[in-house]
Amino acid sequence: MRSKRPCGFTLVELLVVIAIIGVLVGLLLPAVQAAREAARRMQCSNNLKQLSLGCHMFHDTNRALPSTMLADQWATWAVLIMPYIEQGNSYNAWDLRLTYYAQPANAGSDLPVFHCPSHTSVGQRGTVGNTRYGTTGPPGWSDYAASWGAIRYDDIGAMARAKGFSGGPVLRSIINWKHPTSFGSITDGTSNTALIGEMHQFPGAGLSVVYNGDSQTAHARVMGRSGTRDPTSGRWTIETPLQKDPNFRLQPPDVSDAQAYFNFFGSKHTGVCQFAFVDGSIHALSIGTDIEVLHRLSQRDDGLTVNIDL
Repeated sequence: MRSKRPCGFTLVELLVVIAIIGVLVGLLLPAVQAAREAARRMQCSNNLKQLSLGCHMFHDTNRALPSTMLADQWATWAVLIMPYIEQGNSYNAWDLRLTYYAQPANAGSDLPVFHCPSHTSVGQRGTVGNTRYGTTGPPGWSDYAASWGAIRYDDIGAMARAKGFSGGPVLRSIINWKHPTSFGSITDGTSNTALIGEMHQFPGAGLSVVYNGDSQTAHARVMGRSGTRDPTSGRWTIETPLQKDPNFRLQPPDVSDAQAYFNFFGSKHTGVCQFAFVDGSIHALSIGTDIEVLHRLSQRDDGLTVNIDL
């Protein structure tokens, strides 16, 4: 008589199969994560493209780029391009004659186009706006900032010029605005000048609303160098590179050094920070880009251009 062997797998065989599956999953997981990050980076690039096209359409209408902010406490570039990025309802609720704090809550919202998917999800940073004088303005956060050149309130980030005043001392009304920067004033070339980029924000930072000109750290950044150059070290008085460390923040007593963390452009993408240039092109700059290159890309009319394969 022939003996019958029991059907099925032995424990050793089962453990070998499980081990093989574990190895395959371990090999596959980094590839899946890389593919997801590539998709997030592409979405971030698309957001920057949409914002830059909004600035172009604003220029077509007003013959000037949107000012980074109209004035202290007034609306920013993020408000001015709303009708050109399909946010007409929010824009129509906004009164550009009044300060941010005098706007109704429905004048702004937390828009997906202002969020890098590698950094945040819409709504994670809160649902209320900045508060001052006992009032709360419209909500809305951003992972993108306009370029202020090498120093604050400079270059593309110039403030608009007010045309006429009315009203009381607190909620005063400005009749209209004139924006100072046109394509013609960018003599270094629109393809050589940064317009909007990803801004560095460390986890847990006290963030402000991108629509509020009273919170300059929320809607603009600088890069490059300023001051004088030390002949021995070759360093400038202030150097503002792309921030490499996503968790970077200065601690006391150094919080005043180069205006702390909120000066920097930086991103959650490994090794690069993405920018929209004035011509509408999108470029991923290496996080280690030389300070002089960054300086020239941030300036619009100093005659110093960059011959670099971006």
